[in-house]
Amino acid sequence: MDPLHLCIAILPLAIYLLAIAFVNFRGRPVVVSGYRDGMLLGLGVLGLAIAGPLELFLPESAAFRIGWYVWPLLVVLYLLLVLLTVLMSRPRLVVYNLDSDELRPLLSEVVRSMDPQSRWAGDSLAMPTKGLQLYIERNPNMRTVELVGSATDQDLQSWAQLEKNLKRAVKQDQPANHSARVARSGAAPQLMLVSAIMMLIIFTISIVRDHQAILAGLQEMLRL
Repeated sequence: MDPLHLCIAILPLAIYLLAIAFVNFRGRPVVVSGYRDGMLLGLGVLGLAIAGPLELFLPESAAFRIGWYVWPLLVVLYLLLVLLTVLMSRPRLVVYNLDSDELRPLLSEVVRSMDPQSRWAGDSLAMPTKGLQLYIERNPNMRTVELVGSATDQDLQSWAQLEKNLKRAVKQDQPANHSARVARSGAAPQLMLVSAIMMLIIFTISIVRDHQAILAGLQEMLRL
């Protein structure tokens, strides 16, 4: 891979890995909607898409006709495809820095306040009054738990309410001493951090050593 495409491919991914590692190293529980998590992942692999399929299937006639404007259009098309994929996926909530044993009491309290008729069946939860059915999916390597919708016809307003109430419960559950932290995750965040740092080092070396080749490749890529 030439220096230009290498830099384009690794920079967004390195930023994404740094962000996820930072969230895990903070040691405080964070609740993120599945839609936001999916869009952030899509942005993280944007560079790989630009250096790969977007350029591979670049319409040459359009590129020569409208010049560099074709790239913003392709990026917008890519983001729309990511958004469509995220919206078509099952609703979910991602909870960082908590394992299922720590999350379950908080979640039980939240769902009881929302729906007194809620009931558990193992790791599955049904909230008939709110029209929600979900299950707990664990990721012990990162101390991350996902609440994933187990039915296709979910009430999105109830999901938004669940996210809001769970965020409030997680925040209120934090100790008064802000220096306190929950237990840190496993080795995955460290690997993410090391990988991100290595990518940034490669990016910096490529910019410094091959800046002329990168500039020439960028001009050719943008049809300038």
